[in-house]
Amino acid sequence: MGRKQLFQRNALSIYISGIVAYYLATGLMNDHVNILQPYYAQTYGWSATLITMPVTVAGYVAIVMAAVFGVLYHKFSISRILGVSTLVLGLSAIGLSAAGDHLALYSISLFLLRLMVLPLSLGIQYLCTNWFVESRGRALGIVTMGGPLCSATLVAILTAATGAFGFTLTYRVMGILVLVIGLLVKDRPEQLGLYPDGADHPPAEYRQDAGTMGLKELVRSADTYLIVLPLGLLWLCLVGIMAFFVPQMASTGTDAAIYLPTLTISAVLGMVLSYLVGVVDDKWGTPSAFLLLCAFNLMAIFGLLFMTRNNIPLLAVAAVGIAGMTGGLQNIQPSIVSYIYGRRNFSALNGWLYAFESIFSSFGLSYMSIIMDTTGSLNAAYWGMAIMTALSAV
Repeated sequence: MGRKQLFQRNALSIYISGIVAYYLATGLMNDHVNILQPYYAQTYGWSATLITMPVTVAGYVAIVMAAVFGVLYHKFSISRILGVSTLVLGLSAIGLSAAGDHLALYSISLFLLRLMVLPLSLGIQYLCTNWFVESRGRALGIVTMGGPLCSATLVAILTAATGAFGFTLTYRVMGILVLVIGLLVKDRPEQLGLYPDGADHPPAEYRQDAGTMGLKELVRSADTYLIVLPLGLLWLCLVGIMAFFVPQMASTGTDAAIYLPTLTISAVLGMVLSYLVGVVDDKWGTPSAFLLLCAFNLMAIFGLLFMTRNNIPLLAVAAVGIAGMTGGLQNIQPSIVSYIYGRRNFSALNGWLYAFESIFSSFGLSYMSIIMDTTGSLNAAYWGMAIMTALSAV
């Protein structure tokens, strides 16, 4: 097999595995709770707080674990850690299927299910930045399509499956499917005698790629704060926008029959815009792609802020903005880190930066809730988000 064909085969494996990983990461992080909550509430009479508590706790633990997994990926094999992660995920789904009203087994299984999606998305980011440089944006744009694809399909699939086969069998089969997912690629193309992008020469190194940085150097670097603050603020905005989309629609009197299909359309469009952000990244540079992302965020914010009853044009503006954010934000985060610190430092630093950014996103719900409870509307929250986005773009 020639060098080009060998690279293309491995690249295809990364694309497929990446789409599946982001699909699982999106679905098992939060989306499948839409199935858990009504099932456990109706079957066992559990409260919403009890049902979702393992997910909430795991979300906060994941902030710390992002840094831990970053260190592990830097020191050990990426594909092996991904293999162990899918093993734990699969067993957790099977454990959840067998839990019934056994609270301890339910809590442990759901906690691990939420926590272990983190190394999936992180691991794919490491593979993409190792295997692609000139086409890194497009590669990330392809694999992150799994997230919007999940948002458009998973709840419907699980709803149909649980209705036809029952909750237990559905989650057991899902766990088995996760177990058989494997990655057949090396961590870096150099391990196969190849170069990134399938080129016949090494890539041009970025300005800080010559030396390896650690946490001490990361904290002292001004670039760190120029990454964490803008990306962290955008993550806070996205979490708040998505969590309070339905309440905002309800407050304007918009019919559910009008706004609910918007979420599905937005998810499908997010796959296209994810790749578009990657194309802009590769052709015009990562800073240009980030500005495009800020523009999408402002579209979502102002579309929701000025929304009136059944105003389809404003709803369409918000939908495009949401699609661009959900499709592009996961794409641009690893690209910016690699753009500034280079391939060599990416593996050492990305986990720490991801953890720092997660602190911001964890406040998204509280930010929206406090303003809504204090003022009786979300208008001030959206204006605050607009200011955050403008500051991020600067």
